[in-house]
This record gives sequence, structure tokens and C-alpha cells, in this order.
Amino acid sequence: ELEESEHLLEELLAEREALTRWNYLLGQAVAAKQDQAALEEASSGTQDEETFFLLQGWVAVSEKKAVEAFCLKNSVAAIFEKPSEEDNPPTLLEKSDSIGGGSDALGFFQTPNYRTWDPGNLVFYSFSLFFAMIMSDAMYSLLFGGIVFMFRKNLKKTEAGSRLMNLAYFMSAAGVVWGILIGSYFGVAPDSGSVPGQLAVVNLNDYNAMMKLSVFVGVTHLIIANIMTAVVNRKSSYALAPIGWAVIMGSGLSIWLGMTHTLPSIFADRVGPAGLVIGALLVFLFTSTRPVRSVGSFCLRGLDGLKAVYNITSAFGDVLSYMRLFALGLSGASLAMTFNTLAMDALDSSPVIGVLFSGLILLLGHILNFALCIMSGVVHGMRLNVIEFVNWGLSDEGYPFKSFKKQED
Repeated sequence: ELEESEHLLEELLAEREALTRWNYLLGQAVAAKQDQAALEEASSGTQDEETFFLLQGWVAVSEKKAVEAFCLKNSVAAIFEKPSEEDNPPTLLEKSDSIGGGSDALGFFQTPNYRTWDPGNLVFYSFSLFFAMIMSDAMYSLLFGGIVFMFRKNLKKTEAGSRLMNLAYFMSAAGVVWGILIGSYFGVAPDSGSVPGQLAVVNLNDYNAMMKLSVFVGVTHLIIANIMTAVVNRKSSYALAPIGWAVIMGSGLSIWLGMTHTLPSIFADRVGPAGLVIGALLVFLFTSTRPVRSVGSFCLRGLDGLKAVYNITSAFGDVLSYMRLFALGLSGASLAMTFNTLAMDALDSSPVIGVLFSGLILLLGHILNFALCIMSGVVHGMRLNVIEFVNWGLSDEGYPFKSFKKQED
């Protein structure tokens, strides 16, 4: 039976080697189909007459000189025009090798509109911070970085893979730093007299402090989104509306912190309420861009303002969504501590067989918790960037720029 199995394996390996000779041909056939589809799409922007041929399309600014050189060499006329207000150009993001992974991660879900801004660099840092707060364990984060290091050769094969690898390394480093600050190493807290214990300055079990920290991170994240929206629309009076939302969010946070005596009571009594009124007025007056030409249009603009102010409930819900950073971080740390406790109980129950069960509980328990923490960190960390942040920071969705090129050899 062993010989028959070995012969069967040899036959299967030979068949596999024989089939690999079709890989190149199949790849070329797929590339040819993709080239044909791209050619048909590009042909929709052409006009072929008897005496001349017209071609219209988008070109990256960085490629303008190459196009001009081609036109001079082939005696072709070219006219370069900037996109007008009626045009809907594609978005070409400039991604740096170091922090461009934020744009790649966000690109899985949404591409910014051409006339908005690129939040990729900010997502690089915010996503790493959210991932670290959800992991809440120095050793888990270090293990995550080690796994990424093991697959570095595969990731470096493409530019996007290299950028995502750098993002993963930064996420791991941020997680290690946060894990040291809260003092969690596979769910074990170091002694207060040791060096790791002295570095643990954040108490994850202080629910009030952690809730304040999570809400502060959320409000700061959304304020940045509104400020960037105002910068993009700085030539319009609409820019004052996102400034108003930023003032509202900051004022609401200051009222809460003032009521809980984290800040002086003047923030709860005077500064916060005054900021809410000013922010609400800005939102009410400048959210609508409807021109006022009659009494009817004036009333409609007022209704638009009231509708915009009513979105304060949505802002409140979006801020509370950041509470998941504390909740998921606490649940992961608590689950790690639970597995450690179960392993110790199994070890104490039996001096012989308890060693085996204790090891299995530790191994399987921490593997399960590690996988759950990674899933939570990636899914919920990106969710806060894609839903809450994008909702306030990006008005419209765009489509990526794809250069017209031949893929078949």
C-alpha cells in the first residue's frame, strides 16, 4: 500500500508538472481578453473621420511631458485642458512608500473624489492607533509583527504589498507601545516594582478614564475630518458649516469633561454651551447653498438649515461608536486573563495530567483570542475610518485612474 501510494504521488506530481506548461498560455489569453476590453473602453473616447482622428482621455500631470514628446515625434497635435466643473475626472493618488499603505487600505472600500482630499496619510496613523487600542496586548502585537516579517518576501513582490507591509509593521509597533502602557503581556500584568510594571501608566480597568479617552480620540478624529472638509471648500461659504460641526463636537466633549470634573466647571457651565450655540448657528446658516431669490427660497433655505442641525443626533451616535475601542480592548484583555486563570486551575488540579491540559488551554486559548483580536482590530479599526470618518470628511466617492496599457506580452 505504501508503494502504491508513492507511485500515485509521483504520477500526480508528473501530471502537475505537465499541466504547468499551460500557465503562460492561459495567462496570455486572459491578458489578451483584458486588453480587448480596455481597448473597447478607450475607443468610446475617439472619433474617426476620413481626414483626421480625435482621441480624448485623462492623463496624469506627471506624464504630460512624455505625451508632448510623443506628439512631437509623431507629428500629432495635443491640447491639454484642466478639468472643468462639469467633468468627473478619475482620482490618481500619490502613495509614498513609507505611509502609502493607508491609502491602499482605504482603497479597498472607497476612492476619494477628485475634488476632495486624500485621507490616506491620516488613515495610516488613525488605523494603527485603533488597531493598537483594540489589541491591547504587547505580546499579541509583537507576534502579529513577527507573522508579517515571516511573509515579507511575498509582500515585497508588489508595490502595494510593500506599502501594506509597512502599515502592518507600524500597527505592530503601535500595539506594542500601547500594550506596554497598559501593562498586558499575554494577559499577564507585570509586578509594579519591575520596569515593565513602572511603564504601565494606563489602567485598562478604570472604566471612566478609558471611556473618556475613547470619546476624546473619536471627537478628535471627527474634528480633523470636518476641518479638512472646510479646507477643501474654503472658497465657498459652505466651509463654515463643517467648522460649526467641529465646534459642536468639541463643545459637547468639553461639557461632558467639565461635568465629570476632568476639566474646570467653567467648560460645562459657559464655554461648552456657548460653543454649541455658535456651532449650531454656523451649521444652520451655511450648510445650505441654495440661492435666496424670493421668500419661498428663503424659507426653504431655513428648512435646510434646520434639517442640518437635526443631524446632531447622528454626530452623537458617531462619537459613541468610538467606545468600541475601549470595549473590544477590554474584552480581549479579559479573555486572555481568563485563559490564564483556567490554565492555572488545571495545573493546580493535577500535578501530572494538569500540565498537559494547562498547556493546551494556554495554547488554544491564546491562539483563539489572538485571531479574534486581529479580526476585531482590522474590521472595527477600518470601520471607524470608512464609515464615521469618511461620513464627515469626504462628501463624494470617486473612481480610480487606470492607465491604458497593454498587458499581453
